Amino acid sequence: MSRKVRSLVFASSVAVGIAAVTGVLYAYHLSNPQIEIPAANREKFANVVVLLDGTRSISDTSFSSGKQVVTKGIIPSCGLGDRLATYSIGPEFGLSNVISGATLQEQPPQFGVRRSSEVLDILRQSRSANAPGRVRSKLYGLVNETQRLKVQVEQVRSHWSDQIGSMQRPLRPGTNLTCAFDAVNAYFQASSAPDEERWLFVVSDLIQERALATPCSPAGETTPLAGVRIVLLYPHDSLHDWRTILDFWRRFFGDRKVEVYPISAALNRPFILPPNPLTGLESYRVRGFWPNLGSLISSEEKSPLRPGRDSE
Repeated sequence: MSRKVRSLVFASSVAVGIAAVTGVLYAYHLSNPQIEIPAANREKFANVVVLLDGTRSISDTSFSSGKQVVTKGIIPSCGLGDRLATYSIGPEFGLSNVISGATLQEQPPQFGVRRSSEVLDILRQSRSANAPGRVRSKLYGLVNETQRLKVQVEQVRSHWSDQIGSMQRPLRPGTNLTCAFDAVNAYFQASSAPDEERWLFVVSDLIQERALATPCSPAGETTPLAGVRIVLLYPHDSLHDWRTILDFWRRFFGDRKVEVYPISAALNRPFILPPNPLTGLESYRVRGFWPNLGSLISSEEKSPLRPGRDSE
């Protein structure tokens, strides 16, 4: 064998070796992606109640905009492990006020208490730049879990949006907010978990009509909705004295922070409810080393640019 031929054989062997090493390294890289958890994500799951006003004191435009606030600013932020229930505001408050989310079947997939705590702990550790390899491996498992359940979550969100879109105004006149707050307060006291935040969104003109037959617990006996994050969303039209109305409800909820937004401003925000803790993980794809290496080899074999393939 001539020196020239030996040189060509050696060069070819080196090239094949480099290609093999490169493929192995690239397969390893694909199997260990850097996953970033959005800073805006909540650090806990959420148990959310929305009170949506369709009473006759609110305009058609505000009623329609209120629905959009829920479908665009709240529903997309609810995901795995979250719960959302929407009720209409009316002269009374009961089962007839349910719009969506009344049953477990209408909720996204839920984690058990132990698994919920584990998931949040993995996410918390994964935010650290010094997360150990075992945490990264568990995070990859969460990525695959969100991928498997992605369609189911989207179906639940779509169902919620459809139900809210088809919501009709109450047949009877009258707005009874305090009875609704009493019922929501009782719900949160009976339905809470250690690894979740409790949120109440009130999308309403916030006008309490007192001449109602249904009695409610008088305000001030207990701190209403203690531990619940309250957000008031109102039309901000020129027909009402909003400063007086909002001051009344701030006094009603006591010495605590209550977030307040005009509906028009809320529609311009990317979200009203911060995103689910797992939001963003569904955009990644994680596979093991060998499947990635196999895919690289397969794609290389099928490539039309491989030497000799263009002549077949």
